[in-house]
Amino acid sequence: MKQKFEIFTIGNGRPFEQILQHATTELLRWLQEDSGLDPKGAHILLGTGVRYSIANSFNPAYSVVCPLPKSILPSGMDEPDIDTYFGTNE
Repeated sequence: MKQKFEIFTIGNGRPFEQILQHATTELLRWLQEDSGLDPKGAHILLGTGVRYSIANSFNPAYSVVCPLPKSILPSGMDEPDIDTYFGTNE
């Protein structure tokens, strides 16, 4: 998803470790596919910019948000296009 100051993915389900991995993997894939970063560049970018948020830890399913500030995206790099990513373009 996109916000004014960040892009992010959300993992939801069980177990917690799998949800954390899912949210991270999806943001990595999004950056590589839509923004043209190579795997190493995407990993470095996430490693320096992600600050996870635990959105839910009380229900049977966990929710983890994996946000990345837009301010650390390389200049001239288009932000990922959510419509393309989720296949909602007509």
